Amino acid sequence: MKSILYLMLFFSPISAAEPDPFSGSYWTFVNGKSTEVYYSEVVQGIDSEKLNSAAKKLQAEALNLVFGDLSRADKLSYINAFPSEFDVFLSVFHPPEFNQLYDGQIYIDALKNMMDEFPNEIGKLLLQLSSKACLNADAPNYLQDQLQYLEGKYPKIYKLYYGKIDKKGRSNIDAFKTASLHDMGAGSCSF
Repeated sequence: MKSILYLMLFFSPISAAEPDPFSGSYWTFVNGKSTEVYYSEVVQGIDSEKLNSAAKKLQAEALNLVFGDLSRADKLSYINAFPSEFDVFLSVFHPPEFNQLYDGQIYIDALKNMMDEFPNEIGKLLLQLSSKACLNADAPNYLQDQLQYLEGKYPKIYKLYYGKIDKKGRSNIDAFKTASLHDMGAGSCSF
C-alpha cells in the first residue's frame, strides 16, 4: 500500500515538473552508430543566420524555451511565432531546398506538447493553417497528425474554430484531414 501511495504522489500533476515542449528525442545513425538525438540539441544546433525571417523568429522562441524557464508567456510567444499561414509554414518547414527548419517535426510536436495548456490558441492556429493546407510528406503530414489529434482530444474547441472558418476553408480542412499519402488524391499537394 505504501508503494502505491508513493507512486500516486510521484506521478501527481502537482509534483510534476513543468513540461518541456522540446523534451523528446529520436534515434538516428551517426558515423554508422545508432545514436539518440535530443530535440533540444537539434534546436541548439541550427544556424540562425541562414534562416528566413519567419524561421528565424520561431527558432529564437524555440531557443528561449530550451534555455528559459518555460513560463506561460514564453510558451505563448512560441505559439504566436509559429507560422499561421500555410505558405509561410511551407517556407519554414517544407522549402524546396530542404533548408530552413526542414521537416519541422520537433517544432510541430512542440505544439502538441503544449496543447493541454493552450488548447484554444493551438486549436485556432491548427485550423487556420489547415484551411489552406495540402498533404505532403514531412511537415504537412505532421500538421495533419496534429489536426487529427486536436479533433480527437478537444472536439469542442475543434468545432468552435472550425465554425469560424469560411465554407471554402472548411472544405479544405475536411479534404486535408482525410487525405492520404498513399493515393495523393483530394487534399494532397500538387507541387
